[in-house]
Amino acid sequence: MPDTILGLDIASSSIKAIQVTGGMKGYQLVACDQVLIAQGEGIEEGLKALSEKISFQGNICISSFQPDHVSFHNLQLPFKDKKKIAQTIGFELEPMLPFSVDTITTDYTITNHSGKSRILSASIRAETLEQYLNHLSTHNLDPEVVDISGAPTAVQFASQNNEGNDALFIDIGSDTSSLVLFMQGSVILVRAFPFGGHSMTRAISKAKEISRKEAEALKYGAKTQQFAKVIKPEVKAFCQQIQERGCPEKGFLDRRRSTISWSSGNAQRFS
Repeated sequence: MPDTILGLDIASSSIKAIQVTGGMKGYQLVACDQVLIAQGEGIEEGLKALSEKISFQGNICISSFQPDHVSFHNLQLPFKDKKKIAQTIGFELEPMLPFSVDTITTDYTITNHSGKSRILSASIRAETLEQYLNHLSTHNLDPEVVDISGAPTAVQFASQNNEGNDALFIDIGSDTSSLVLFMQGSVILVRAFPFGGHSMTRAISKAKEISRKEAEALKYGAKTQQFAKVIKPEVKAFCQQIQERGCPEKGFLDRRRSTISWSSGNAQRFS
């Protein structure tokens, strides 16, 4: 029997699921769906609703969560041995984190092997990860991989970039957007930003003095010229944050290829 893989992306306001089946000719998409949940809550109820649409039984599970729960750091170590890196990385991170390394779970990837090892680390509070896994376990889900929302898409994009060019990948969600920066085909930086489709909804609601519900409906409409000027400052401020926090050198966005993914359904009109 071919493997069936269930992919789950749990965000602050929705849970998305995709199911693929592997066979002789590769993997085939067999189902996909999403459910909306309350802001930062309703995860178990959302998973229950999804399980009624897509079977969770007998699947290999791969899940992801929002990057704003993760602390990313770039490190440089004077050796390449992975065992030594694993033994040392906690000590290197300790001065950079606002909590003890004993309370976190950390993974890393080596971004450059020439000379010293350049490392991109991702750390999450063990308590937060345990709570996340407990939500999944109530539906008998034990993920083989827990990834960061937006990152798998970015890595897939990079793998298809045969020229190994520098690139910037931005995944825009409802409340949080993630940025993944590639240089020479390798991921060197990941950042999370408090910006998304709901940021635009709030801007429209405030400018036009209407309710959030009315603003959301207006945003879905076809007459985007009604609020293009309203959301422009929000988008401009977001781009400025990217330049200041996400890119290592001034003018990066002007000289490199950028790819934007609109993962929030209510933001797709602006792509």
